Amino acid sequence: PVQEEAVESLPALWKQRQRWAEGGLQRFFGYWPKLTSGSLSAGQKLDLACFFLLQYVLPLLSFADLVTSLILRTMPVYWPLSIVAFSVSGLAYWRGCRRLSEGPELPRPGLLNLLLGIAYLGHWFVVIPWVTLKMALFPKRLVWAKTSHRGEAPA
Repeated sequence: PVQEEAVESLPALWKQRQRWAEGGLQRFFGYWPKLTSGSLSAGQKLDLACFFLLQYVLPLLSFADLVTSLILRTMPVYWPLSIVAFSVSGLAYWRGCRRLSEGPELPRPGLLNLLLGIAYLGHWFVVIPWVTLKMALFPKRLVWAKTSHRGEAPA
């Protein structure tokens, strides 16, 4: 089974997720001509479009909607989309944790664990807009720094 070592702090998580978001966006920009060409099947294009919309567009849209609603003192318009996305994620988490696992024991899908999992996913709604803004406004800085992790030593 695939295992991931946890980062050791919130600042380390923030740095790691910024790198992941920037890498993901760069991957889409770099492969865009190939992704929009006729070499992908309709199913592949649909899968790619859904991923891009949920992973990148929805956080940007939700963030812009929230900022606009705070400035104009109105209710956010696109909040139902975010609720649906979080609900689908929660359902997937709940169903996934109920299945047998080949790896380490998964947490029970109780209400608290479900809410914590959804809250954890919510950090992308901050990371993606931040990284997109940074990429749009500032030149790329080539800085590589190892993120400290906590996990088992290799056997």
